[in-house]
Amino acid sequence: MVRWKDGVGWEPEARIESLETVAAHGIQIRCGDRTHIILLRVASAEAVMSAAGLQTDGQAAAIELDPDGKVLRAMAIGACTLRYKDRYLLSARMKNARASGLV
Repeated sequence: MVRWKDGVGWEPEARIESLETVAAHGIQIRCGDRTHIILLRVASAEAVMSAAGLQTDGQAAAIELDPDGKVLRAMAIGACTLRYKDRYLLSARMKNARASGLV
């Protein structure tokens, strides 16, 4: 447990792990009962980025999951598609379609 900045209360300690990825740098952050998966494109990669069930053709992507694995929030930058497992979270005709937020 980590003390909050204001000195009141406690926050769960974050566990950060690197992920096996395709075309990306990826990390998973677990904090309390939430999990965040974050992908950033490798500079020279042209393939679809993927790790831990998250896939995108964009430059960056992130999702937040609840304890049951349900997507709470998602975002993608410079993407036409964003998927988590078998579910499309974003499907746009043009890259940079401004879509993010709650899913």
